[in-house]
Amino acid sequence: HRRLFTPATLSAMRVLANIDQLSVLDAAGSVDGQIPTTSSSVAFNMVTGVYTRAELPSKKFTISAQTRYFGPAATATTTSTPAVYPNSIPSAQLTFPAVLPTPRVATSTYEVQTTVIYSNPLPASQSQLRCMTSANPDRFTSDPTLLPLDSMGGVYQASMYTASWLKTRKCTLLGSAVVYNVRVPQSAAQLTSLVDGNPIRIRLPFNPQLHAERGVVDEYTGARVIPSCVSWDEVEGEWSVKGITHVGYDDFNMSASVGGATPYVECMSTHFSVYAVSEVPADCNTVPLGTTVRDH
Repeated sequence: HRRLFTPATLSAMRVLANIDQLSVLDAAGSVDGQIPTTSSSVAFNMVTGVYTRAELPSKKFTISAQTRYFGPAATATTTSTPAVYPNSIPSAQLTFPAVLPTPRVATSTYEVQTTVIYSNPLPASQSQLRCMTSANPDRFTSDPTLLPLDSMGGVYQASMYTASWLKTRKCTLLGSAVVYNVRVPQSAAQLTSLVDGNPIRIRLPFNPQLHAERGVVDEYTGARVIPSCVSWDEVEGEWSVKGITHVGYDDFNMSASVGGATPYVECMSTHFSVYAVSEVPADCNTVPLGTTVRDH
C-alpha cells in the first residue's frame, strides 16, 4: 500500500533518485582503498567510496557543505535558500555500528554514499508531528477552593492555579537534508535496516534561528518543542521518527557561529535513510514524543 503523493513530493523524490544515481555512477569501477569520489553543485555536496565489510564497523564519515558557498570564506551563493545558521558550514556525521547485518547478496565490499543537500527538496508539510505554538494560548484555571481569610474563621473562594494551555501546529523542518545510503556494488541491493541493538549514530546540522518555540514551555503540562532527527518514510511519503532515538543537541545558545561551526542534533537510528532536523514535541522531561506531565 502506497499513498498518493503530491506533485511536490514526487518531484523531490525524483531529485533524490537522480542524486543517488549519480552516486552509483561515481562509484562504478571503484575499489577498496581508492580515494572516494566527490560530486557537487550549487545544491549539494556528495562523497561516495567503496569499503570492505571489515572496515565499516564503528567507522565515522563526515560530509560538509563546500566552503565556497558557506562559512566565513564563502565566495559564491547557492541557487536555493538553505536552512543554515549564519556563517556556519553545514556538516553531518555518520558512525557505523559495531555489528552490521548480513546482506541479502553476498559481498565483501559496500558503496557508502553521504550527501548534504543545502535546501531540503522534500516538503516540510508532509509530517504528522504536531508542535506547540505560543500564539493565542488558552488559559486554564483550577476549580475555586475555600481559603482562610483571617484568624476568626473567615474564608474566601479563589482559584489556586492559572496557566497557559498551548495549542499545536505542524512541526517545522530546521535543517538541510542529509542522505546516507549503503549499497552492494553493481547490484540493486542496499543495507536498510540494522541489527537490533546496533544502530547508526548520526549528527545533523540545523539552523536554531528557525526554532520559533525555543525556550517555550507549556505551563500546565511542562511540554515543549525541541530540535531532533526525522527521516523520510518512502512508503508513507512523510517525515517520521520511527526507529530514531534522540541523544542531544547543541544550538550554541544562539551565539554567533565561530569558525564555521555548525549547530547540530545527534541521534541513533535503526536504518539508513534521508534525514533532517525538525521540531519535535517533547514532554516535561525533554523526551521526544514522551508522555510524562507535570504534577500539580
